[in-house]
Amino acid sequence: MPQVTIFSTTTCKYCKEVKEFLTAHNQAYEEILLDQKPEYIQESVALSGSRGVPVTKIVRDDGSVVGVLGWDQPALEEALQLA
Repeated sequence: MPQVTIFSTTTCKYCKEVKEFLTAHNQAYEEILLDQKPEYIQESVALSGSRGVPVTKIVRDDGSVVGVLGWDQPALEEALQLA
């Protein structure tokens, strides 16, 4: 199963959507709140090219890493290989 990390903030409504999507697909994830742990902002920006949230980091079983910016269900399904 892929390892998933969500870079989010405490006030982001789209972050909640991503977390609900992952929960509905029985996908475990780690959440890093950037407004509480700003030392992770660089990692989030490196994945997405943006300071926006959410950024979902997916490490697939083969070791490849995919970053998904925002609440983008088709991109999440593809990155998690659900579709």
